[in-house]
Amino acid sequence: LDKAKAHLRTLARNGLKRLDLARDDVAIRLPVTLDGSASGQLGAKLGDVPAEAATKLQLPDGSAALVVAVDAEGAATRGGLAAGDVIFSIDGFAAGGASRVDEVIAKRPAGSTMRLGVLRNGTRGEVVVKLD
Repeated sequence: LDKAKAHLRTLARNGLKRLDLARDDVAIRLPVTLDGSASGQLGAKLGDVPAEAATKLQLPDGSAALVVAVDAEGAATRGGLAAGDVIFSIDGFAAGGASRVDEVIAKRPAGSTMRLGVLRNGTRGEVVVKLD
């Protein structure tokens, strides 16, 4: 384990931000920090909200992320997120698109909590998620 952490630290210093692993139908994305530890994981696949949907929801283009799928046992599910939700804020600040939400999550350590503003079926709400 120590060798693996040292290797991750080296990769992080050289610009690696994520380590993507895939086997069969399962894909795992592990953000990497300079201390070699993995950062928090939401347990959800995110995508950008299509422009037509953003207009219908009265959201500026690129200002929110669509929850495409959730891991049944992940932090997103435990926090109450569901596929089809739209994340429009993180801790009270504009979320940005899917890549921005991924960036914010990657900077948080496992075990930290996030307040996510969500739209579900046109209704605004908030969920609190403790990252894995």
